[in-house]
Amino acid sequence: MEGTSMAMLTPEMLSHLSMTYPESFLRWCREPTHCRLLQSFHARGDHRTASGDWIEFRLRLTDDRIAELAFSFEGRPVLLAAGEAVCSLGTGLSVTAALRACTEEAIAAELGELPDADAWNLMLVRESLRNCLLDAVAVSRQPWKGPYVK
Repeated sequence: MEGTSMAMLTPEMLSHLSMTYPESFLRWCREPTHCRLLQSFHARGDHRTASGDWIEFRLRLTDDRIAELAFSFEGRPVLLAAGEAVCSLGTGLSVTAALRACTEEAIAAELGELPDADAWNLMLVRESLRNCLLDAVAVSRQPWKGPYVK
């Protein structure tokens, strides 16, 4: 499922997930629109776990606002749902507003009731986003530190 726009879960997987997760969670998994590799970007940030799960966010800025936010991941479906929720919450905001808006609590509210074990995954998503936003701040202050953007 590594970072393509075709990262949809199979009907069988969605059926299995529906036994554990609410509809508010599943809607983020059905047709992910932000799970893709953003080729042209201003900042990126990722975070990885010892078990091999990871998520990376990339963003493009326009007039000091997040014009586009996308992610790629490998791991549990909660990373897909949380990544989609974060991209929806953060797009259109300034970097600092996105940092304030995309808390673990706000992400959890978008996803609905989650098993306690998924709290760790929300921390992973939040830390990855935080790394991306910190990169965006550094690049906005010193543009030569960022990736080349056409």
